[in-house]
Amino acid sequence: RNARSHRGCDALAQVAPASTELLQMAAERGHNLGSITAALLRLLNQYGAPSRQAAILEAIERKVPHPNAVRLALERAR
Repeated sequence: RNARSHRGCDALAQVAPASTELLQMAAERGHNLGSITAALLRLLNQYGAPSRQAAILEAIERKVPHPNAVRLALERAR
């Protein structure tokens, strides 16, 4: 069961390395990492990896470790 939970994090780290920092920031703030990982994986299916990496970096820069911040950055870039 624990191994399955890391599968999503590993997939995110491969295509968007900044996602590990985003998840770490979210964990420090007590956010639900499972739901954040799932939301970021959904964004993975909707947007390309390069644009998602830039959006994650923008969310980190703004200190907002939440998928909605990533989604908004992706929409602005679109």
